[in-house]
Parts: sequence; structure tokens; C-alpha cells
Amino acid sequence: MKDVSKQVKKVIIGLIAIALVSCVTVNVHFPEGAVQKAADDYVKELYRVKEEEKKQTEKSSYYVFPGKSIIVSISFISLANAAPEMKVNTTKAQAILKNQASRLAKIDKYKSMGVLGENSNGMLVVKDPSKLKKLEQKMIDKLVSEENEDRKDLYSEVMNANNIGAGQKSQVISSFSKSFIENSPKGTWVEKDGAWSQK
Repeated sequence: MKDVSKQVKKVIIGLIAIALVSCVTVNVHFPEGAVQKAADDYVKELYRVKEEEKKQTEKSSYYVFPGKSIIVSISFISLANAAPEMKVNTTKAQAILKNQASRLAKIDKYKSMGVLGENSNGMLVVKDPSKLKKLEQKMIDKLVSEENEDRKDLYSEVMNANNIGAGQKSQVISSFSKSFIENSPKGTWVEKDGAWSQK
């Protein structure tokens, strides 16, 4: 009889352990909505900074203007408060945003011309180099290379800052890709489901 009750206790303890593990498994999920919101907010901030720079009267090859970093920091803090589970307000993320903002006007110009495109892997690509003059080709290749390096660093930083595992990298990239595509100007080549079209 004692053996039976010991076995029943073991079964009950086993079931409780399984239930607890199941609860943890159910609650640990990829915050897709939060990542998309963070991506959308980041890209909107990128375009806001570009517009701010456009209005400045100072000329600087590095696009450094008084008060800019303060404005960016305040904006990022508000984004973090709106979605505390997703951090996009790290020092590295802000530095990446400034780099991207400094080249965004050129990127949008060549997107509008149908030269550049956004692929589904969250990267900028040269889609139609035939529209470029020979002197422009090297400049565009450098522009695309620098932008894509910053994007890779951005995706890694978002993952590191939010403890997102490598298995969810494609979802992070997909969220940013969607935001870059949505904010691109008319004429941009965009890739969706393996097919290319112009906005």
C-alpha cells in the first residue's frame, strides 16, 4: 500500500513539474508586435532626423548640429517608455541612426530614380546600375556598403540589447525590412515574397 502511495506521489510531482515547464514554455514567446513597433519607431526617427538636418543652415560634412543628440536621446527615451520590452535607445543604436541619417537623402534620391532597392533581407541593393554615370557607380557601391554595414550592426544591437536569440534573427530583420520598405519613396524597388516591383 505504501509503495502505491509513493508511486502516486511521484506521478503527481512529475505532473506538477511538467505543468510548470509548460507554463514557462507558453509564456516565453517572440514579441513580434513589440519588435515591429520598435522598427517602425526607429525608421520614423531616422526620417525625422533627416528632415531636421535638411532645415539646418549650418554646413558640415559630418552632419553634426547643436542639440541634435539631445533631441534624438529624448525621442529614444520616449520610445523605450512606450515599449519598455524593446530597447532601441542604446548608445550604439543612436550612433548608427546618426550614420544612417547622414546618408539618407542620397539613398532616397537614388531610390526615387529606380537605382536602389530594398530586399526582403533588410538590405539595400543596387537594382538598376544602368541609370548611373560611371563616376557615380563607385560612390553608390560605397553608399550601399556603408548602409548595409550599419544595418547589420543595428540588427545585432537590437538583438543583444533585448536578449533576442539567434533563432529569431530573421524576424527582427523582417520587421526592419518592412519599415524600410514602407518609408521608402515612390520609385523604390522592393522585394516581397521573392518578386521585385517598384513602389
